[in-house]
Amino acid sequence: MVFVLTILLIILSFILGYQYGEELFNENSYEINTLEDCANLTLINTAQCLNDYVQEIYKYNLTDDEWELSFNELKTRGGDCRDWTNFYKQNMEKAGYSTRINRIFVKDGEEDTKIYHVFLTAYDSLSYCNFDLESVECHKYYEVNLKNRFRFK
Repeated sequence: MVFVLTILLIILSFILGYQYGEELFNENSYEINTLEDCANLTLINTAQCLNDYVQEIYKYNLTDDEWELSFNELKTRGGDCRDWTNFYKQNMEKAGYSTRINRIFVKDGEEDTKIYHVFLTAYDSLSYCNFDLESVECHKYYEVNLKNRFRFK
């Protein structure tokens, strides 16, 4: 009888811990299930809020591009530029912002190599932010002239 109660308590604690504990992410993606702390903010404030979270968990670990890490794997073992870019992309899109992945190929002298670096740009009609690994840099557009060219602050 004690054994059965022990097993039931373990199962119940696992279920409650999964639903109400630190597990804020979908196991099969990098997407945060709740952006309550970062919800209903401007793009810049959302970006900074998300980056503040990354600052707490960030680890760099070169990863084969054929691997798709779960969030728990990203949090535990870390990831490379592609993994962190995907994390930011999924969460900024969930918050309602447009995104673009930028790829820069590394040059060895004058020759391109197959090695590249990626980072994310998230944007709206008022501003844009570049996410690169554990950092974010944001800019506001402050004036549009008649030719629809933007000036930046």
